[in-house]
Amino acid sequence: MEATELEERLSKPNTKAGRLQRACLRLVTEHRRDGAIPTSNRFLFYELVSRGVIPKSYPGKRQPLQDISEALTHLRETGIVLWEEIVDETRVLSDWDYADTIYQYL
Repeated sequence: MEATELEERLSKPNTKAGRLQRACLRLVTEHRRDGAIPTSNRFLFYELVSRGVIPKSYPGKRQPLQDISEALTHLRETGIVLWEEIVDETRVLSDWDYADTIYQYL
């Protein structure tokens, strides 16, 4: 992707969203280069905290992890970051057995 096209897909660089999108993109790019993909929102969050890019928490209800999640979602929805590059290891998909009747189920 060319630099101008990339800039068009990102939020303005002087906004909170734009700064976080760029910070997340730099980190994902590092992970790609190092062969550390897929990664998770939480792992990226802790890396950004440890680098001093974001605080671990804000006063009030909204938290930095929510901002990181939104930044990564934007990067994914605009095609800058592939969906499969970010995984959610905290969720599982359950496939329950079922049937039309109890008799069939048993």
